[in-house]
Amino acid sequence: MCVCVCVCVCLTHRRAAYAAEDAVTRLEKDKLKQDFRIDDLQNSLKSMQQQLQLYTAQVRVRLCVRVCACVFLCTGIPCSVV
Repeated sequence: MCVCVCVCVCLTHRRAAYAAEDAVTRLEKDKLKQDFRIDDLQNSLKSMQQQLQLYTAQVRVRLCVRVCACVFLCTGIPCSVV
């Protein structure tokens, strides 16, 4: 094999290695972006679950107050639940 062909083969392999390295770098960056997006979504989900718990508790309190008000209005007996 002549020197010219050998150098050409080496350059081709080097270029392929650089291209593969660039592809891996891009994939790693994309994975990091996905990881950050997943973290953001998990944080949003946690926040929404906390809001749901708060709203559920508020609805229960309001319902209890209304029931106690109805009991008092209907019977004249104060409700001791509240």
